[in-house]
Amino acid sequence: MAIGRVNVAGLNVKLFNKAAEIWRFDGGDPSHSNSIDIDIDNKGYVYSSHYFDTIRKIDPSGKEIWSKKLNYLTSVGNLAVDNNGYIYCNVGTYSIGKLDSNGNEIWNFSFTSKGKNPYIEDVAVDNNGYVYCSIATGDLVKLDPNGNEVWSYKQSISIKSRITIDNNGYVYFVYSSKGIVKLDPSGKEVWNNNEHYSNVVDVDDKSYVYLGSSNGDLIKLDPSGKEIWNYKQSDKINSIAVDNKGCIYFTCSSKGVVKLDSNGKEIWTYEGYNPGAIVVDKNYVYLTGGSNTISKITKELYIKK
Repeated sequence: MAIGRVNVAGLNVKLFNKAAEIWRFDGGDPSHSNSIDIDIDNKGYVYSSHYFDTIRKIDPSGKEIWSKKLNYLTSVGNLAVDNNGYIYCNVGTYSIGKLDSNGNEIWNFSFTSKGKNPYIEDVAVDNNGYVYCSIATGDLVKLDPNGNEVWSYKQSISIKSRITIDNNGYVYFVYSSKGIVKLDPSGKEVWNNNEHYSNVVDVDDKSYVYLGSSNGDLIKLDPSGKEIWNYKQSDKINSIAVDNKGCIYFTCSSKGVVKLDSNGKEIWTYEGYNPGAIVVDKNYVYLTGGSNTISKITKELYIKK
C-alpha cells in the first residue's frame, strides 16, 4: 500500500510503506491531541510530548512502554532526552523538570524569579547532563545535572526562541525576530548574526549551524557564523535535524520531509502526511504527524520496481 510520494532526481514515484516506513504509532486517545515534540535516546527509545499534558515512551519496535499525564499542565511543550534516558520537560506552567526513564520526577526548577510570565519556550541538554532552557522573558538559563542554576543569559525583550547545543558545549540561541547568538559553555557571547531570522535551529558534529525560517529559507552557517548556502522554498520550516554525515532533514506542510546533502542539494522529498517535529539517529528518521501519530522511517528511501 502506498503511503505517499517521493521525488528522487526529478522523478515523482510512489513510495510503498514496507520500503521506507518501519512503523507508525497511532496515539489513539484523542484527549492526548497532536504531538508537539520528539526525541530519542542512544538505545533507540522514542519520547514524545503532546498538547494538553501527556508524555510517552515508545520502544524501538514502535510499542508504547508508558504514557504519563502531568495533570497540572495544559501542554507539556518541548522536551529533551540525554544519553542515559533522562527526560527534561516543563512540569508546571513556569517549571522545568528532570524525569527518570520511567517518567518519575527527580527534580524541578521554577523560573518565577525571572520575571512576568516566564513560560518555557525550549529545552536542550548537553553530553554532560547540563540543561538549557529558553523562557519567554528573553532569558536563557543553564542548570547543572542536579537542577541548580549555573548561569543566565539575558535579552532585553521577550521573544520566542529555540536552542541547540554542540558537542563542545557551545549554545546556539535563535530568536524569531533577532537572529542567532552563539554562547560559550560559561555563557559568554562568542558571536551573533542578525542577518537571518529563524524559528528552528540545529548544529552538526563539526559545529556547522542550520537555521530554518518561517518564510521557507534553510541556511547553513560556518562555525564562525558566516553564511555558506541558503536553500529556498516557500513553506514555513517546522523542524530541522542533521545526521552524522552532515545530511539535513526538515519538515514543512507542502513538501512533508525534505532531505538535503551537506551542500544544500535536495536528495529526496517524502510527502506521506503533515509532519511536525523531526529527529534522526544513525539509521532512521523519527517524525511527529497529524492525528497524534509518530513514525519511524529509513534515511534512504527505496522505490518499488
